[in-house]
Amino acid sequence: MSSPRPRSDPTRFRDDIQGLRALAVLAVVFYHARFPLFTGGYVGVDVFFVISGYLISGLLLRELEQTGRVDLRSFYARRIRRLLPAAALLLIATAAAASLWVSPLEQRELALALFFATLYAGNIWYGWNAIDYLAADVQSDLLLHMWSLGVEEQFYLVWPLVMVVAARWLYPGRLRLSILVAMTAVFVGSLAASLWLTSVVRPWAFFSSPTRAWEFAAGGLIYLAAPHVESWPEWSRRAVRTAGLALVLATVLILDDNTAFPGTAALLPVAGTAVLLLTGSRLGLVGRWLASRPMRLIGDVSYSWYLWHWPILVFPLGEPWTIGERTVRVALSFLLACASYWLVENRVRFSSLLSASPARSIAVGVCLTVVGMSSAVALRGVARAAMSSPEQTAYAQVRSDRARIYHEDCHVQFFADDSPHCVYGDPQGKTTVVLFGDSHAAQWFPALERLAVQKGWRLVSLTKSACPWAWVTPFNPHVGRRYDECARWRSAVVRRIVADQPGLVILANQWRYVTGSSIGFDAPAWRQGLQKTLGELRPSGARIVILRDTPWPGFDVPRCLSRAAWRGLDARSMCTFDRQRALNTSVFEMESRAASQTTGVAVIDLTDAICDTSICSSIHRGQVVYSDNHHLTAAMSTALAPALLQHLTSSGGV
Repeated sequence: MSSPRPRSDPTRFRDDIQGLRALAVLAVVFYHARFPLFTGGYVGVDVFFVISGYLISGLLLRELEQTGRVDLRSFYARRIRRLLPAAALLLIATAAAASLWVSPLEQRELALALFFATLYAGNIWYGWNAIDYLAADVQSDLLLHMWSLGVEEQFYLVWPLVMVVAARWLYPGRLRLSILVAMTAVFVGSLAASLWLTSVVRPWAFFSSPTRAWEFAAGGLIYLAAPHVESWPEWSRRAVRTAGLALVLATVLILDDNTAFPGTAALLPVAGTAVLLLTGSRLGLVGRWLASRPMRLIGDVSYSWYLWHWPILVFPLGEPWTIGERTVRVALSFLLACASYWLVENRVRFSSLLSASPARSIAVGVCLTVVGMSSAVALRGVARAAMSSPEQTAYAQVRSDRARIYHEDCHVQFFADDSPHCVYGDPQGKTTVVLFGDSHAAQWFPALERLAVQKGWRLVSLTKSACPWAWVTPFNPHVGRRYDECARWRSAVVRRIVADQPGLVILANQWRYVTGSSIGFDAPAWRQGLQKTLGELRPSGARIVILRDTPWPGFDVPRCLSRAAWRGLDARSMCTFDRQRALNTSVFEMESRAASQTTGVAVIDLTDAICDTSICSSIHRGQVVYSDNHHLTAAMSTALAPALLQHLTSSGGV
């Protein structure tokens, strides 16, 4: 048996770190379960990153000090035994369950996520989808949480190489100085990149490993600093430790989904975690609480619990809505985590057969990776076979049934602020009709194009993703910041309309820019924005028509239809929704009031052409209505052309 390390050695086993892991996983699980108060629980992932940086940096530095080198094969073998078996079990179980209970359309989408997660590149997959406005909703994806495992594994792959190169080339003979310089450079460079990217395109700042590396580096820097802190007076360490815990808890309770994260906000949980790691183990009430048996037990299973909690919460029908159901699912995920910890994670991690040979562990890792990839391919095959039916094929195709302005680059995406000159209908037509607004204006393009061809109109489409025609500058959750491109684009479009003097301008946008969504304008700001745009358009002399926003189903329609057909249920009845709840009366009233106060402006409500008196169906007169959870399909839009023309005529628009 090896002799115990001296108390001054910060690499000795610290049971308070298990408690810190427990705090991190509880924050994440309760946040995902939407329990009250835990609005910033996602920072638990940042706590995990700092802990990993602290422990792994200590392990590698100790090996460098003792042997002058790092045995990379042994290092990667230990990581494989620690992480891959439990993760592979989760991935294979998810694939198997999805093949039995999830619809073919969801299986097809999940198979790609499974493939990337198996390669520990889930963060890349989800980062890409997060900035695709019309991509399928990933918030109910069974493997969404695997993004953080991708970041962590990429850290494990690169960090030993960084430390070895630093030790060999920076300051030979001065190991700790070399490591300090390298870690500081990573910390500063990564943090700067994270702050910049958060202000430009937040999803990539959130999901990418280069913009998260500073959190791991912070843990490494704390490891280097830890021996120097033991000389501090005990009272000061207790006070600082209490402040660190308060900082972590405050971020869990105060931050929310509207916080520009990571950005500067991520400094708070990282700093709090760093202080807790820096100031000792069982010191004071904080240390004793973190090192208590319940916290240690939760910390022991924290990795497995993190793996299992998310799929259980969202499987198989999306989010559980009642707090009772969410609590039951949290408890079930904890029981599965305990079973996974004792039966898989520990048995493989401490296997004497595998521990004796790094090559065997690496071989096991390769095999598990191959099995995971095979599961993704198999799930894709199951989905392909099931989707061969005409019904499933039709539901899959509506996902891409969008207005052709998307395919022809005539709809402006997030990062552009100028509109291409795209003209449809009769380019020489005497009447020019302009479509102006966000993607909920773009969804009406097929209907207007059909009318333009019939009537000989010159149709100009001026639409931009997530950018309302109302004169406001929203926070854009897809890029994670104030949407300044929207303001510049709208100003240019208004000037263009005034210069072109069209006969008719049709305005449309979604209603969820108003308070109650993550974008969050209050009613006075929205009313002012409506009136300002209408006033700016008056010099054009055009007749103006505002289209009321279409009903929001509240679920992904193609997935619902595919699921109903898969289970042999009636899709028409299963995928219906309440008409009144799908509309926003107050926003419509604000639009109507703004129109009544401006000469030459009318409002059109086409809800009756989409819904019955009390309910709306996802299939209306043989057409699938929505291509996702709120955009009309191109086919449905085209089918609504006669109703649109009737309303335009009766309102005096044409």
